[in-house]
Amino acid sequence: MRCNRCWKPSWANKQESRGILVLCDLAASSVSFSSRSGPFGALSAAERVDLALHKPAKASIENDEHNAAAANDGNPDTYWCADDEPENGEEWWQVDLEKPTDLSGCQIRWLCDDKKYLYKIEGSADGKTWSMLSDQTHTTARKQVQNPKFASAKQIRYVRITVTDLDEACWVSISEAKCLAPLEIMLSRWSPYRVLHCHAMRMNKTNIG
Repeated sequence: MRCNRCWKPSWANKQESRGILVLCDLAASSVSFSSRSGPFGALSAAERVDLALHKPAKASIENDEHNAAAANDGNPDTYWCADDEPENGEEWWQVDLEKPTDLSGCQIRWLCDDKKYLYKIEGSADGKTWSMLSDQTHTTARKQVQNPKFASAKQIRYVRITVTDLDEACWVSISEAKCLAPLEIMLSRWSPYRVLHCHAMRMNKTNIG
């Protein structure tokens, strides 16, 4: 059963005269905006709050050119890369969100498209005790960008992505790893200006395309 609701962020009361409506689809974990002039459309994953952006990162192995920080710098052209042959077990990448928070999922952009990446995502409040957030060790997906969702990720500070297997002639490498906030956190950080700006960007792309 699908459950929709309207949710008022902190700036909603100030914007009622403009007729801005925030519609949350809890079943699909999505959010859309509309106004008196019509719907704004749904937010893409790229427009959602990325809690991992520029946060401290480390990895099982890294080098100066492709270090761990390159996987959460907001630039898809940079990437973290491990050795082609793991020396001390499975390779992993980890980010410190700097404070415990709830998460709804991740977005991972691998270096290569149409390649097999088997992996698992774990979370921890203290960096010592870990719990499984998403087990993708048997996935058949081969898309470069993958969006695993978390069924339960409460008060997570550290997120670790471990690659358990991959195609031959393919290195363990991540272009971008995002940790996505639940709807309530996401909406609380959005301003009316940013909502309208993203709507204008979409309209501009539509008109051009």
